[in-house]
This record gives sequence, C-alpha cells and structure tokens, in this order.
Amino acid sequence: MLGVFVAVQVLVVQNVNAQRLTERYIPIGKSPGLSGKNTSIATIDTVDTQQGTMTCTGPSGTITVKVDQNTKIWLDRSKQKLTTLEYSLGDCRKGQIVEVKFRNNDRGIGVAEWIKVATP
Repeated sequence: MLGVFVAVQVLVVQNVNAQRLTERYIPIGKSPGLSGKNTSIATIDTVDTQQGTMTCTGPSGTITVKVDQNTKIWLDRSKQKLTTLEYSLGDCRKGQIVEVKFRNNDRGIGVAEWIKVATP
C-alpha cells in the first residue's frame, strides 16, 4: 500500500513540476487545471513600476497584482503563432489582457507567481 502511495505522489509531483517548466508556453486561458480555477483573466487598468503593482479588471471585479523578483512575466504571442517571450512589469500597458496565477492560490490580491500578457 505504501508503494502505491509513493508512486502516486511521485507522479503528481512530476506533473506539477512539468507544468511549471512549460507554463510559459501555454496560451492564456488554456492551462490545464489552472485557468478559470486558480487564475484570474483580466484587463490591465494601471501599472505602477515603482510599487511593483498593477490593477486589473475582470469578470469578478478589480484585482491588485503585486510583482516581486520571483514573479515570472511572459508575453503570450500564440495567436501570432510565435514563441512566448520574457516580459516585465514595465512592458505592461493599460488595456492588455493578462492571466495571473497568484501564490497560494489567492484569486484577487497578493503576489503573482506568474503573469501571462497577451500581445497588444
């Protein structure tokens, strides 16, 4: 019984790690098990690079997104059939669509684990 438990744990951990490594290549709204459940898709209202924050409005209202040195930000260019690029908070602009995955699965305020930004 313990062997089955360990095997399941290993598979789950491998799947989570694999998704973390490949998340940047998954288009906005298409992350299996995350999009719409543990992420927020919204439109950027403001960006404050000094404070390291952005505010966005989505179906569930306004969210405040905090960015730190560990937050990954990518430019999703999948609609143009181009590869995803590294991006920064300073590159983000009002009106862009974003998908945000908060740390600890918070869905409205907190530090972002990653942010995907749609091409303008």
